[in-house]
Amino acid sequence: MSTTHWQQHAPLTRALGSAALSGAALFLSTLGACASADGAPAAALETADPVATVASADERALRELIAELYAAFSYDPGAEPDWDAQRALFLPGACFVAPIAPGRSPRASDATGFLQDFQEALSSSRIGQCGFHERITHARIDVCGDIAHAFVVFDGFVPHGGVEAAGGERAAAALATRGLDSLLLVRDGRRWLVAAFATQYASEQRPLPAAYTLPGLRWPAQPGA
Repeated sequence: MSTTHWQQHAPLTRALGSAALSGAALFLSTLGACASADGAPAAALETADPVATVASADERALRELIAELYAAFSYDPGAEPDWDAQRALFLPGACFVAPIAPGRSPRASDATGFLQDFQEALSSSRIGQCGFHERITHARIDVCGDIAHAFVVFDGFVPHGGVEAAGGERAAAALATRGLDSLLLVRDGRRWLVAAFATQYASEQRPLPAAYTLPGLRWPAQPGA
């Protein structure tokens, strides 16, 4: 934090008195200056509806980016994910944390390592030939200035179950995974980009918290999903 930043808070510093001049107090007072989408102070979010309220322009841009990202992850039988579209949405130097397996330490990589691991996983599994889609079901988006965070609940499924039903008809889609993605996003002056990405898969031992699947967080239905 720069000297100029501290000087900008000089009136607040004098008003609070020396007893309240800890880094935490100043940090919290700075957070209070961040407004939500409709101009409500951030402090009001403590008692407001848990759905994050963000400026309409930011909300549209972030939702478009998130939709593009998950569409780029998805592909039909005989095809593959749109690797170039994914790269275009990543901030240079972005960090990706592989899904954490029980008993293993978290492992982070850059975009190149992340996509390489993704490609290898697809080439060595049946899903690589059957296709795979990720469908967003819920999302909570919080914004403060040029940074944002999104918790995205998703269902991963094999389109049409990856098999042909009797008579040549396609079988119903088969649910393969369900989880929660944590996305840190930043604005580079022109657009929003993904700066960090981590995934927690749901299981009987670790079900998705109800706070992330509230009705108000439901993602609009996606065509063809």
